[in-house]
Amino acid sequence: MDTSNVVSVKIFGQEYTISSLKSREYIMKVADYVDSKMNEIGESGNQSASAVAVLTAINLADELFNSQKAYEDMISENFSYKEASKKYEELWQEAQKTMSSYQEQISGASGQRDALQKQFLEKDSQNKQLLEQINEAARRNEALRARVAELTEQLEQSKSAPDAQSEMIQQLENKCRDIESSFFDLQMENIHLKNELQALRK
Repeated sequence: MDTSNVVSVKIFGQEYTISSLKSREYIMKVADYVDSKMNEIGESGNQSASAVAVLTAINLADELFNSQKAYEDMISENFSYKEASKKYEELWQEAQKTMSSYQEQISGASGQRDALQKQFLEKDSQNKQLLEQINEAARRNEALRARVAELTEQLEQSKSAPDAQSEMIQQLENKCRDIESSFFDLQMENIHLKNELQALRK
């Protein structure tokens, strides 16, 4: 059970006995504050103790109302801060969602980049193979041209020979036609390979 504290205090020159559940130190602190306020008001003129008490009560009530107003303002301001904090938290969550979306987009773009790089490497490999085929076809063309030149020379020599060599001439002519046909086919194959290479480079 709580025990009341009985404290004798002196306010504006008068002795008062106060009984309260508050601590002795708290009662003395309150009494000293009221005494200082009454002395402050009493110094302003010759006024009775009751008038000083009334004016002190009015001042203390004004202080109380101001304190209550300040407290209410603090409560309102704290509520505003809470609302603002809630709004900022929502903005932060939205920013996190946006960041996650950007990360997904970056991941998707990275996958597309890898796929494009793979396609590029595949086309580059195909280009190299086609270039090798074109070079091989060019080497075969040169060999055929050399062979045609050789056979042409032999044919010219054969034409100046006696008629006994007419059969040989006929064979050489046939071989020349075959080689020319093969040469034409190689040229067409070369053109086709070049077209494929240009298409791949596009």
